Amino acid sequence: MDSAVRTSYKKVRDTHVRDHRALFDRVALDIGQQLPDLPTDQLLARYTEGTSPADRALDALFFQYGRYLLIASSRAGSLPADLPGLWNNSTSPPWSARSAPPSRRAGRTGRCAGFAPGASSPSTSNGLRGRPAVW
Repeated sequence: MDSAVRTSYKKVRDTHVRDHRALFDRVALDIGQQLPDLPTDQLLARYTEGTSPADRALDALFFQYGRYLLIASSRAGSLPADLPGLWNNSTSPPWSARSAPPSRRAGRTGRCAGFAPGASSPSTSNGLRGRPAVW
């Protein structure tokens, strides 16, 4: 704490921005979005099933916001930002520390959605019209 107090705000902020951008700037998303000069609440009110460039701008905004939150909350040396990690106060929760309670897991077969049976990598059956999942 003493070290942080002796460090200027500018240096702390610059270090944070450089660290965060090293991760955040690794992904670019182009889904044909065109950001109109409207506040987010108006974009939400005018959303039309993702068919317009403004809709796709909102989709891209939510995608990037999710990435921002995950990068900020799940870093090396800390707990993962999921229920069994960061938010779980028990080492033996009722759902056995799986990523989701049994009622929320995908399918009746026990396989995760997006993975082919017996495969160790994502399949193309992920709703992306034959394109493989990007992880």
